[in-house]
Amino acid sequence: MTAKGKAGPVERRAFVIAPIGDAASAIRRSTSGLLNSVIKPVLADLLFGVSVAHEISVPGSITGQVIERLVRDDIVIADLSRLNPNVMYELAVRHAVRRPVVILAEEGTSLPFDLATERTIFYINDFEGAEDLKSKLRQAVREALEEVESDNPIYRAVTANIMREVKAVDDTQKYMLDKLESIQSSIAQLERRMGFSPSIAERLDRKPGYSMQIKGELERIKSLTKKLFADGIIGPWVAEPASEDGVVTIKFAGNLDMGALRAAVREAGFEFDAVDVGV
Repeated sequence: MTAKGKAGPVERRAFVIAPIGDAASAIRRSTSGLLNSVIKPVLADLLFGVSVAHEISVPGSITGQVIERLVRDDIVIADLSRLNPNVMYELAVRHAVRRPVVILAEEGTSLPFDLATERTIFYINDFEGAEDLKSKLRQAVREALEEVESDNPIYRAVTANIMREVKAVDDTQKYMLDKLESIQSSIAQLERRMGFSPSIAERLDRKPGYSMQIKGELERIKSLTKKLFADGIIGPWVAEPASEDGVVTIKFAGNLDMGALRAAVREAGFEFDAVDVGV
């Protein structure tokens, strides 16, 4: 970006999606307060031109202009407070194009399972909370822009389906897939040590986190775990090396459907053991 200081031309664009509500509603008042007190000042300080969804559309509509901003703008700030359907749809559009996004939510918001493991800044809606949010938002925007490739639930689901359809028809292909998996595991460990953000390893450090132990052949257990992830039964996962007695520990994040997990593990021919919480 080329800039001549704060008074110079702004070349980067930011788009904000948030619950709107009627003009005199408590929702509109809360959203306007967050925008004017925190989001717009922080983004302006970072030399972004800021637009808000309800400034170019009416409540309940998603116009072509909104879609264009979601697809093209340098950064999108999404406030998921109150779990507004329009905001959820707009966030999905942004995720589909795999471009930088920062997610906010008021403290106490219960996010859907597919967003529960995403990086989210939870804020308290008062004066002190607003001041605390400013520094967190500034840092999150910088980190999002530094990511080479943004990670999100849509991208992971597509990748999981593609990988599930790939069949190792010969030793060479199986070798390549094993190497790819090994490289991904090494990158995740390196990212966690160096403080990088979007790795599976970091997301596993966020609660809720679980681990389960299964005894059996490592490749069969990994294949089962990939299917559990693709079917939405577990969230992002990592497999630890098998112990001397052949027990493999799988650590995973996200919400847990214990009944579905138990049935899937037993259907695959493994003996189901207890799941530990809070790993």
